[in-house]
Amino acid sequence: MGFEAELKSAFVLHSRPYRNTSAIVKFFSHEYGALSGVVRSVKGKSAKNAAVIQPFLPLHIAWKGRTDLKSITTIEEAGKVTFLQGEHLLSAFYLNELMYRLLQEGEPLVLLFGSYCEALHQLEHGCDIEPVLRKFEKQLLDELGYSVSYSNDAHSGNKLTENTLYEFVNEVGFVRFNDHEQAPGRRVFLGERIVAIGRDDYSQLQTRRAAKQIMRQSLAIHLGDKPLNSRNLFRKHKEE
Repeated sequence: MGFEAELKSAFVLHSRPYRNTSAIVKFFSHEYGALSGVVRSVKGKSAKNAAVIQPFLPLHIAWKGRTDLKSITTIEEAGKVTFLQGEHLLSAFYLNELMYRLLQEGEPLVLLFGSYCEALHQLEHGCDIEPVLRKFEKQLLDELGYSVSYSNDAHSGNKLTENTLYEFVNEVGFVRFNDHEQAPGRRVFLGERIVAIGRDDYSQLQTRRAAKQIMRQSLAIHLGDKPLNSRNLFRKHKEE
């Protein structure tokens, strides 16, 4: 990927110091998905780019280079920083950490970029957190190629029925649960809850609980054993 003369929309996902005055920044861009690049003038007396290397700030960036690590040639604000606080701020950090950990560089994810902007907007305006997170998690899994059907049995292909129990199988979907007793560790859900998740209808508490379990199970196999820092921060915030 060569020099991009036209500026591209992007957000900062993560940054770390590099050499004396620079930083290596991982961006989430509109047309190119995740990409990493060196941003200069981040520290020191002439740190002109220090203010823009922050999360939740809409940016325009341009770069050059064909390696995995680009050289960012232009970086400028493209709007106002999303104002977040408390649990809404921690939730936004959670979204960033998910993408930082899971996105492969150079894969265009235009729909996910729109979902991310929408999620930030909803969090900024104090919307109920859980529906925002569950909707984004489901979209992220879909965009990464791990989508499952929330309307049909993964084995039979039959429509899910509201009062039937289904077991969730990672990367397969929902399968009718025929055992009389639940085995330890098996996740089963009413068809009514599954269909509601598919519609992004989180008005019922039971649906929210089911969605949280399903998304956490789905994400866990891709995140690996390393815990998410944002989840720990969220837990500590609730304890205080």
